[in-house]
Amino acid sequence: MIQSLSDNQFTIEQAVHSAARRLRAANVEQETAAGVVLAIIEALGNVARHACKPFEPLRFELLLEVKRGCIVVDVVDYGPGFELRRATMPDPFAESGRGIPLMQRFCDSLEYRRGRSRNHLILRKRLAEAQQSGIAAR
Repeated sequence: MIQSLSDNQFTIEQAVHSAARRLRAANVEQETAAGVVLAIIEALGNVARHACKPFEPLRFELLLEVKRGCIVVDVVDYGPGFELRRATMPDPFAESGRGIPLMQRFCDSLEYRRGRSRNHLILRKRLAEAQQSGIAAR
C-alpha cells in the first residue's frame, strides 16, 4: 500500500516524522529506517531550496510504500526540475552538495522523473532477508 505522508498543510518536519513512524510500524530495522529517513530529509530539503520560488508556500508530496523486500519513497515537487547525476561527496568544508550523495549512500537506487506539472524523485531501498519476514505484504 502506498501511503501519502504529506498534504498541503504538512511541514517537512511533520512529513519526516510520519515517515519514521510508518517505517517503525512496518518493523523496518532501525539502521535501515534511519538511513531512509535521512535520505527523505535530504530530498525534502532540496525541494525547499530548489523547487519553489522565494516567498511561495512549499508544496510537496511524500509517498511511502513498505512491502516485502523493498521500501519505495516518492518525493513529489512542483518546481522546474533538475538532471539527476551520480554525485560524489564534496569537500568536508563545502557548504552544500551532500544531498544526492547521501541519498545514494542510504538507498539502493534513485530515479528522477520530470513532468510538465510535477516531478518525482523515487528512492528505493531493498530490505535484508531477516527484515522481510517481519513485514506483511502491503
